[in-house]
Amino acid sequence: MPSVPDDGHDVPVVVVGAGPVGLSLALGLARCGVRCILVEREPSTSVRSKAPGIHVRTREVLRRWGCDARLRAAGTLLRTLRLHDVATGRPLIDADFGVLDVEARDPGVLVLEQSATERLLLDALRETDACEVVFGAEAVDLAQDGDGVTVTVAQGGTQRALRAAYAVGCDGAGSFVRAAAGWDFAGTTYRMRPVLCDVRIDDERDLLPWPRLRSDRGGLTAALRLRAGVWRVIRLERGEPATEGVSDDEVERYVAAVLGPAPVEVEWASRFRIHRRSVDRFRRGRVLLAGDAAHVHSPIGGQGMNAGIQDTATLAWTLAAALAGGDADRLLDAYDSERRGVVVGDVSRYTDVLTRIYLQTPARVRAGAFAALRAVLRVPR
Repeated sequence: MPSVPDDGHDVPVVVVGAGPVGLSLALGLARCGVRCILVEREPSTSVRSKAPGIHVRTREVLRRWGCDARLRAAGTLLRTLRLHDVATGRPLIDADFGVLDVEARDPGVLVLEQSATERLLLDALRETDACEVVFGAEAVDLAQDGDGVTVTVAQGGTQRALRAAYAVGCDGAGSFVRAAAGWDFAGTTYRMRPVLCDVRIDDERDLLPWPRLRSDRGGLTAALRLRAGVWRVIRLERGEPATEGVSDDEVERYVAAVLGPAPVEVEWASRFRIHRRSVDRFRRGRVLLAGDAAHVHSPIGGQGMNAGIQDTATLAWTLAAALAGGDADRLLDAYDSERRGVVVGDVSRYTDVLTRIYLQTPARVRAGAFAALRAVLRVPR
């Protein structure tokens, strides 16, 4: 465990939530010379694939923290993104990330299951010896005053009060930290019926080009190869969100639509809801939020996890500067205004427009939108 600081706090920062955002923040703080305690109510990092795409900017952040090489080695880098139309056999989108070679190193979308991303981030964090990571520990109370924050954590039938200069909620859309500090989480829920599943493919379909997409009157079905023999399939259609489970027969229909008919082994399948919500500020006194705890939006474009990790790129150094004697109010208010401007002002609006155009319109409108996007991508840089 990190030693107790001289200022009476157990540790400078308590981070709640050890998903990719919390792990990234703890790693960023460690690289800035700041110790923290990271608490997670689950017994380990995630075992699900969840968010499998890491964008160029996110990889730049993780490269600065010494993580990109190990992630790159574990995943599949798409230097060219061709979205294949299952119905016609032709690409719907053909995007070459090579045009970014003059601006970024090794550009492309890195396909890597979130379970692997979290495991590799945790390995890198533990190598720093600057963070105590506590799994199976749930934050149950939070109180702040002018000198710091007290986070009470329950673990194994006992409770532990952690005293810190700052606390950061990286604990997802159902954030305890956000609720305990009194934030509203305003926004809307889209009228959509999404299904997400991971399936095992052990026949020639595993060699099909990907990502794959089928557009029909009801909505979109897409498939992405996560690794050899394992595919992510997602179905998005209009309608009120459903609450019942997902049957194997239903999964097989979706798989057949994008990969062809044949039996599959369902690793995991779930229905979910798509929200567009955010808080009015990412900071209240000594309590801050990052990632889904502060903002959620449509998954189209794969911006959720990426936006959260990019939150931590700013928050890590601003917390370090504040703890080193800088003007804490100005520094942390700058984090708030910068990230709200980017995520709520730009990313959320961008994903909302794409969702309405590509997921909430008739098939003929979607076809026209894809045609327009192909035309735009053909324009020389």
